[in-house]
Amino acid sequence: MVLDVDFIRFFKALQKGVGNIAYHVVNEVEEVRYVAAVDAAYSKNGRIASASLVYDVNEDRIVEERSYITSVSIPYVPGLLFLREGPYMLKTVELLHHRWDLLLVDAHGRAHPRRAGMATFLGICVGKPTLGIAKRLLTGRVAKPDMRVSEIIENGDRIGYSFIDTHGRRFYVSQGFGVSYEAIPDIIKKLGGYPRALTLVDKMSKRLIREKVQ
Repeated sequence: MVLDVDFIRFFKALQKGVGNIAYHVVNEVEEVRYVAAVDAAYSKNGRIASASLVYDVNEDRIVEERSYITSVSIPYVPGLLFLREGPYMLKTVELLHHRWDLLLVDAHGRAHPRRAGMATFLGICVGKPTLGIAKRLLTGRVAKPDMRVSEIIENGDRIGYSFIDTHGRRFYVSQGFGVSYEAIPDIIKKLGGYPRALTLVDKMSKRLIREKVQ
């Protein structure tokens, strides 16, 4: 399947429009005990395994897991990953029954060339506080690369944060939906650095590909 040029142009324009309005809705994230996380992995034969879980930060344990495996119908288009993975990630998040306080998405949110990545769209769809967390920077620059916590800046706009964990590994965090920009450092501190929930859901999605997909 090849996406029509006008189709791609439309969704890029949609991203820009969403990026202009998505971050005005802010909810105070008073508690981050139960964290939902979602990720996806692919097989060589075009299958996708989407995994979600709810993780108890206080007790360091998974309280619920959900998954969904299907064939990928949309090709990869740079910057439009939400079209390819979004429907399946949303499905697995909606399958979760246990309450959660914050959704973590293994993708960017505001720190996207058009200011609306996967985390933005998933956050809007579920209507709850969401952060995008990624290990690779798509756009912008780290203002103070030597600092453990630094803002990501592009054209004078503050679009996210860079963090360096205790092992010296850098990761990037930006708003998805319903979280204030200023609250991000405190939330990451409460989570103890790079969220264990994301590490666990990443392993889960890859395990599904190995064990369930032929």
